[in-house]
Amino acid sequence: MAAALCIRSQAFDETGFLDGAPEAVRPFLKELRASQLFEVFIQTHIELPAEARPPRASPPALVLGRRL
Repeated sequence: MAAALCIRSQAFDETGFLDGAPEAVRPFLKELRASQLFEVFIQTHIELPAEARPPRASPPALVLGRRL
């Protein structure tokens, strides 16, 4: 499995996140995981119930119904 967000029962699986990544990128992912911004991302997009998550913005091309 690539370095995708690993989810188990709606909780972030840090071990799976790191173990699923190529060895060469694991040091970077460990640093990323330690960042405050990534923690906020996890809380907002993974651990919150779907109803509590902020709405996602649609790309302008989809909203306008045409390609940019």
